[in-house]
Amino acid sequence: MTTRTDVAVDFFATPQRIAEVADPSTEFIMQDVVDTLRIAESSFTGMSFPSLLDAFGKQDLGGGVKVGITVALQEAKIAFEGAQPLQKQAQ
Repeated sequence: MTTRTDVAVDFFATPQRIAEVADPSTEFIMQDVVDTLRIAESSFTGMSFPSLLDAFGKQDLGGGVKVGITVALQEAKIAFEGAQPLQKQAQ
């Protein structure tokens, strides 16, 4: 279990909550996402809000193949500090 100390969760951001990964980190692997955000959910502030994510593992895909881990964010986004947001293209 790896809980990242360089991630801060803004539970009050709307329309979606934001988990921001501080510079200079450039990756956030799924197991770390689950471990870190579960700790944030169990904080005093986090307990007042719905779950940040749903996580599943070892689902059978058939033929003896199983997934490792599946993470679905629930009204939340992951952002990297200093990264430029994606711009919508004009239509």
